[in-house]
Amino acid sequence: DFSDSLTLTSTVYQNKFVRNWYKLGSKYYATSTSSTTPYATTINTNAGGTFNDMLGVLGESYSAKSNYRTYTTKGIQANIDYLVNNHNFDLGFRYQDDHYIKNAEGTSSSDTYTWQSNGAYTFAPGTKAGTDPYKDAEALEIYLTDEIGLGALTIAPGIRYSDIDYNYKGGTTVSLDDVLVGVGASYDISDNLSLFGGVHQGHNFPDAESVADEDMKQEESLNFEIGARGNAGKWMYELVYFNTQLENMLFLASEASGITTSANAGEGSTQGIEVTLATDFGDDSGIGIPFSVSATFTDTEFETGSGTSGTTGDRDAYIFGASKGKEFPYIPDTMFNVRGGLEFTKLSTYLNYHYQSAVFTNAVNEHKIDSYGTLDWSAFYQISEGVKTFAKVTNLTDEVYAASILPGGYRAGAPRIASIGMEFDF
Repeated sequence: DFSDSLTLTSTVYQNKFVRNWYKLGSKYYATSTSSTTPYATTINTNAGGTFNDMLGVLGESYSAKSNYRTYTTKGIQANIDYLVNNHNFDLGFRYQDDHYIKNAEGTSSSDTYTWQSNGAYTFAPGTKAGTDPYKDAEALEIYLTDEIGLGALTIAPGIRYSDIDYNYKGGTTVSLDDVLVGVGASYDISDNLSLFGGVHQGHNFPDAESVADEDMKQEESLNFEIGARGNAGKWMYELVYFNTQLENMLFLASEASGITTSANAGEGSTQGIEVTLATDFGDDSGIGIPFSVSATFTDTEFETGSGTSGTTGDRDAYIFGASKGKEFPYIPDTMFNVRGGLEFTKLSTYLNYHYQSAVFTNAVNEHKIDSYGTLDWSAFYQISEGVKTFAKVTNLTDEVYAASILPGGYRAGAPRIASIGMEFDF
């Protein structure tokens, strides 16, 4: 602190993470080459493998490989907070250097296992390659915001500059940069009611491989929200309308999504309403009975079509076939959460119910997974100052539901899971 009104904060950091993941090198999933049904229950034998490979059928083989990787991130960030008159300035920057390296064991061809008549298998190791740089990036971001107090009205404009230099496999460096602006505001009508809103630009940058191979652009968005929050008696409430307009929607290649080639898939929009109500039914005896309910209602729409996502005929990509008016996959129209509990001096316990409506699984909008709801329980006990024990059970009723069909078939939601533990504050 240089004075009562000027504060400088800076951080220098470095993180290195190494992992080796030995896994199947072939794809095994339910799919279809049908022109009208991208997701069926047939097995696509052209997808890199069949289930016979895994069942030990004589003469069949399967492949496995190591994903041996090193990730190194280092950088510096700093910000200055300066309070003068009715202005609260925040100026900051971050410089970050990222390296994603494929190590020798992870750049080999796949090992092959072939089943023999006695139930054993023969092993043919893949060839090993040298350690190679894979994805590198240097990023710089600088921002400035100003929170201006004008009595009951507060206005907060801001600007951000971003610049990223990408390098893929030691090739030519490619750069992307942009400038974002935005403004937010709030107005206190009374002690129990405030209005707030804002308009902000946003972005989502691609990775080094996509920029080098597909000449990708960053996804851009314009975000608008307006809402009110306040109190009515013992109830707290908040109501918000949001709207986001997207350009150059970014979908990156991934085995998990079925997208073989990264793509900017046109324009889209999301809009909706969020509602929150909360209170405490407790009395003066020291027992708290907190209760809250929140809900989100969302409408999504592709404004332009995406056609085939990447390779022509790549029908298992979840954004295949998007056309104007279709809904986004995997975004529910309705979600709500209800939470209630009991709070004593040292003991507290809560029940939480979460529900989401059915969602489309592809941009064609001809396949859905059902709605589902899960109930969670938790309890906490304060043993002493700084020492707390807890117990949790998620999916208390052991609800069986599908959370996704990516990658390559139905994926069950998490079953009932119980955990206990302790928390220590020093």
